Amino acid sequence: SLSESLIPNLRQWRKEHYERYLLHYKKTKEFERDFLDAQKSWNKLLDKISECKSMYYSACKASKLASEAENKSIYYLACKSSKLVDDAESKSSGEQRKKLADKADTARREIVFTRTKYQQAINEAREQRPNYESTMKTIFERTQAFEKRRLDFFKETYDQYAKILEIATIDNSILKTMNANFKASLLVHDSLQDLIWWDQNYGTQINSRWPEYEEYID
Repeated sequence: SLSESLIPNLRQWRKEHYERYLLHYKKTKEFERDFLDAQKSWNKLLDKISECKSMYYSACKASKLASEAENKSIYYLACKSSKLVDDAESKSSGEQRKKLADKADTARREIVFTRTKYQQAINEAREQRPNYESTMKTIFERTQAFEKRRLDFFKETYDQYAKILEIATIDNSILKTMNANFKASLLVHDSLQDLIWWDQNYGTQINSRWPEYEEYID
């Protein structure tokens, strides 16, 4: 009967695998925490890469503006040599050109510095990626193993339930047919294939986009 066989098994299964934790199941929270812990250092590295990339791109833009200002000052002095600018402005424009040249030189050095930082962050990600992938895969495989046990337990439990229904529905052709059809569906169901499909579409087999160096394009 249900009270003598199935219900005690269901209660024991729930106790062992679905312990409540505040508003959630404890096992679910454990898996979530494991994934979050594994991603902490990687997410910090992604933030670092994003910041270094932004600084490099900003340096490139600043250098372009500084170079344009420097070129304009050179053109201005060229005009002076053609007597289009009087001598009173010559000294002032020369000093201004030097300031602009210094600023452009500083901006170019900043490009080298920020590019190096950006490249170093990318290289750091390449070094950490194998360990990150391995850790995430290990946790994912634990969740897959848990799901495999859950699916198998459901099939085993329903098989027992179906046998009880066969007796209970012996005089009800509609319920008997429903029970037989559902049991037949479970017989052809392959829990392992379910897990493989999930892995291919949402797990370790999906194509991932990893950080790569992206050169600045004006």
